[in-house]
Amino acid sequence: MTDRPDRRALVPISIAVILLVTAWVRPVPPVSPGIPEHPAELERIYAPFDTLETDLSEYWWPVPDGMATTSVFGDFRSTHFHGGVDVSTHGSEGIPVSAMRDGWVSLLRISPHGYGNVVELTHEDGFTTWYAHLRTFPPRFDSLIRRQQLAGGSTSAQLRFDPHALPVRRGDVVAFTGRSGSGGPHLHFEIRDTHGNPVNPLLADDVGQHAVDRVAPVFEELGVVPL
Repeated sequence: MTDRPDRRALVPISIAVILLVTAWVRPVPPVSPGIPEHPAELERIYAPFDTLETDLSEYWWPVPDGMATTSVFGDFRSTHFHGGVDVSTHGSEGIPVSAMRDGWVSLLRISPHGYGNVVELTHEDGFTTWYAHLRTFPPRFDSLIRRQQLAGGSTSAQLRFDPHALPVRRGDVVAFTGRSGSGGPHLHFEIRDTHGNPVNPLLADDVGQHAVDRVAPVFEELGVVPL
């Protein structure tokens, strides 16, 4: 006959284990959802992200009708969220890009990397619009940046301009689409607030009407990215 352990002997052992675990594992006190200790500090942190202090009705769609939106604001990329809108030019280059609102040219850049050739417009409220992956600029802008490019002896060049030195009106052609930087022929454009934070261009009625998305999303995977 096989000897079986006396169950009565297990009782004091079990009690001892429970007491030991209770003494070692202390409960974590619940976190109180009370008022932040320093609300002024929180206001300071979040102030740069209050991005809608602009008149969104002034922003117009920057390319001719018929261009297909291929990527919108907030699309997840492997390392970041998309900060603007991508518009396919159906494989064509040289399509005119118009200023989305009145302002002035504050930056011209030529680069084979990243955003490629870029024009930045600054507007009276301090907001900016960016137009990227361009082929070239209108002659009055192009001659300036090409001169800078030759002077530097490099394929890359950048010029910044004083306020109102190169004024533009909404609808003026400020560039022509291309494929500089990364990707095939397309236009990437952005709206940024006074702190350089991206603003969703689709919040502007005219932009949203041209970038209608009738394709329902299909979830393929779910990920969590620390911010």
